[in-house]
Amino acid sequence: MPAASDAHELLRRFLDDGDESAFRELVEHFTPLVYGVARRKLDDVQLIEEVCQNVFVVLAGKALTVSRYRYPGAWIHRAATLETLKAARNLATRKRHLAMIENELKTRLPEDADWKSVRVLLDEALLKLPERDRAILIAHYFEERSFPAIAAQLGLNADAAQKRGARAIAKLARLLNRKGIAISAAALAAGLAPELAPAAPVGLAMKSASAALAATSSVGATTTLSASLIAMTTSHITTITTFALAALIPLGFRLTTASFKRVNEPAALRSPEVASTSRGPTTQVSQTSDFDPEWFRSRLQRLVDGDDRNDPDQADARRLQRHLFGLGEEDIAKAIAVLGEIEDPDFRLGLLVTAAFARFAELNPTAAVDRAANLTLERWGYYAINGAWQTWAFSDWDSAIRWLAGTKTEFDHVALVWGVLDQEAKLDGRTALRWAEELAEDFPRHSESLYERALSAWTLAQPEAAIAWMDENLRDPVRRDQRLGNALESLGTHAPAQALDQVDLIENPERRREVSYNLYWQWALIQPDESATYLAEAFAHDRTWDTHFLWSAGEALARNAPERALEIARMARVPQERDALYGGILSGAAFSDYTTILEAADAISAETARTNNCLQGFLTDWWKRDPTAAVAWVDAMPEGDKKSWVQHIMPR
Repeated sequence: MPAASDAHELLRRFLDDGDESAFRELVEHFTPLVYGVARRKLDDVQLIEEVCQNVFVVLAGKALTVSRYRYPGAWIHRAATLETLKAARNLATRKRHLAMIENELKTRLPEDADWKSVRVLLDEALLKLPERDRAILIAHYFEERSFPAIAAQLGLNADAAQKRGARAIAKLARLLNRKGIAISAAALAAGLAPELAPAAPVGLAMKSASAALAATSSVGATTTLSASLIAMTTSHITTITTFALAALIPLGFRLTTASFKRVNEPAALRSPEVASTSRGPTTQVSQTSDFDPEWFRSRLQRLVDGDDRNDPDQADARRLQRHLFGLGEEDIAKAIAVLGEIEDPDFRLGLLVTAAFARFAELNPTAAVDRAANLTLERWGYYAINGAWQTWAFSDWDSAIRWLAGTKTEFDHVALVWGVLDQEAKLDGRTALRWAEELAEDFPRHSESLYERALSAWTLAQPEAAIAWMDENLRDPVRRDQRLGNALESLGTHAPAQALDQVDLIENPERRREVSYNLYWQWALIQPDESATYLAEAFAHDRTWDTHFLWSAGEALARNAPERALEIARMARVPQERDALYGGILSGAAFSDYTTILEAADAISAETARTNNCLQGFLTDWWKRDPTAAVAWVDAMPEGDKKSWVQHIMPR
């Protein structure tokens, strides 16, 4: 792992040389930290990935500022925590989420700590520590750096850094105690390292880096547009139409300079006239007569001039969105004109433009999309076309597709329809797949990506239905196993037992092993008792397991529930399964847990003992700290290969 000085060097290469590989390396390094922050607070896989992407988009935009920090990791943790909290506030299920947290906090936890409750509040507690304290904890527990190395970076001596770290752990424990979490500083220190650096999903770092670099390359490394785009991906506008739009706008949607026709600079937006050559039906709505352009302009200016960055959830923005959806066609044209007159270099009004064109499309869809497609890229084309076309697509899919296939504008058609496929798949996956097949006829070059998009969205929203459909309809064995694995992992986020029961649907042994590992690893770390019970019941019914899977299960359980891990291992009747479980336990148990380690060490075969590096590390450490106890344990072992190997590690 790169040290803080290496992080500074990577930032310098990115800033001075435009070296994207340096930025990708930085993202790869810090992705587990950001992923862990988001996962502890959120239970939506898609939203967690979105938070990760957003944090690194902001990092790319503020790279110069971050490079001035003594330790960039502390800044990244703070950004991840704030972004996660923002996403949690915007979730439609916020009340249920808060109720769950409150219920967990009503019960005092045992001294060894229920990490399910700890992780909910961990990052907010970390954020309350002084920045230097937080930097020490992240450097030591996330990056596994020694205190002398941390001291050199922060300008302290080694003893002072270690003492400061111990005091920081004690402060963190007290902060959690005040919230009803009964955990000691020792228990917190023992569990902090695996909690701060969980295994992030494969490909997440690459996806986050690509999204961040895409955002910065289109508008410059210091632009504030990225902050506006972040808000667009996590906000939900209160009306039905704009709720769909907020979820539809893809973070990585990039348009080239030729994406929209240029028509007389921004005048196309400022002009109050509406195109009269509508090719589709127009909804007749009575025009409102109380729209006041000056009042609207003053409220927009207040948003643009405010101290806070674009936040579509602020009260004024919500009121203006609701106001726009009450306007008739003539007045919505006036509102669009006023929006075009406001100088808004930071694009704080982007969602209001989206809402305005969504309303325009409700009233006159073809006029709305024609006008949106003729806007210049530098102003509002991105927001307008999403609002207009996607609203039309939900109300009249066939007409919207005919317009899309026949228009001569050169924007990315596929990026537009992705959002519609995402939303339809959440409601009816089969319809979304049918739409993807229809689109493939007009855009054959993108047929595979459209199909994958619809199937992936259906998998995330309704994994059970998607799994049943894939099992019945997919014929290509490689793609079938890949997609089934993705669907089972999505199902595993809320029903891990159900997902594990279906892994046998995957025919390829390597893919089945990979999915089983991912499913159980995440489940065991988050809910060790429930996952242990599942494994115990399976053993009771003589279910056989892959030894690689059992090794990972033992390791994951040993981190949070070592007693349950030993209980499960004692149930294994097959020697290979028993060795795999105990071997994993040795890899996951803390060195301070002598009881767990010694039982596992006694139980495993000589071959497994020799190949378990964690056991060798423990024995070496034990020999140095307590040679009398170590010798007594060796003497009590039966004669054989294992005793000979142990004596080689711990000679008299």
